Amino acid sequence: RALEALANIGSAENALELIELVVSLMAHFEHDGAIQEKGIDTLIFIIRSFADDMYFDSGTGTFLASVGCSAIKAQGKNLKTQENAAELLYLLLRMFDSATFQFLVDDGVQDLIVRSMKRFPKANKLQYHCSRALGEVFKNDDGAGAEALNGGAVECLVFAIKKGNNNRMCREAACSALCSLIASASKSERELLVKKNLKNVLSEMKEQNLSSSAEKDIDIALGQLSSWSDYFLPW
Repeated sequence: RALEALANIGSAENALELIELVVSLMAHFEHDGAIQEKGIDTLIFIIRSFADDMYFDSGTGTFLASVGCSAIKAQGKNLKTQENAAELLYLLLRMFDSATFQFLVDDGVQDLIVRSMKRFPKANKLQYHCSRALGEVFKNDDGAGAEALNGGAVECLVFAIKKGNNNRMCREAACSALCSLIASASKSERELLVKKNLKNVLSEMKEQNLSSSAEKDIDIALGQLSSWSDYFLPW
C-alpha cells in the first residue's frame, strides 16, 4: 500500500526522493516477492511518468541498474517480478546515460536476460520486454554480438519468433532484436549468423501480418544476410 501511495504522489520535483524511498523499502524486504514486484512496478511508473521532465544522473541510473539486475537474479521463480525487472532493464538501457548502460553490460545484463527467457519460454510479456532489452544491447554494445552467438541469445530470440503463441508484439520485438544484431555484426560474426539459418527464420516471419517498421527492418536484415551468404555458404 505504501508503494502504491508513493506512485500516486509522484512528480518531477520529488521523483528522485521517491526512487530512494522505494529502493530502501525493497532493500529492507529483499526476500519478499510481493514487495519486490510492487517496488519495481513503482520504479517503472516513476521513470515512465517523469523521465522527460527531470534529469537522472549517472549515479541514479547505475543505482537503478543494480536494483534491476539484483531483482532478476534473486526473484528467479517469480514470473511477475521477472517481467517487471526485464521492463526496468529495457528502460534503463534505452533512456539512461552511457555510464548506466556500461554498468549493465559489465554486470552481465545479456546473460541475465537470456536466463530469464529460458526460464519462462512461454511467457509472452516477459519475452517481449527481454527481446526489447536485447535489442538495445545489440545496438549499443560492440561486444554484444559475440556473446549473443555463444551465449544463447540468438536461440532465445528465434524461439520467441517461432513459438510466440501468435503474440504479434512479442514476435516483432524478437525479430527487431535479431535485425539489430545483424545490422551491428562484425566481419567475424557474419559467417556464424549466416550458418544459424536466420535468413529462413526472417523470411517466414515476413509472411505474417507485420507492422511497416518490422517489415522494413526484416528487408534490410535479409539483404545483409543474402550478401553474406554469397561468401560463406558452399554452392
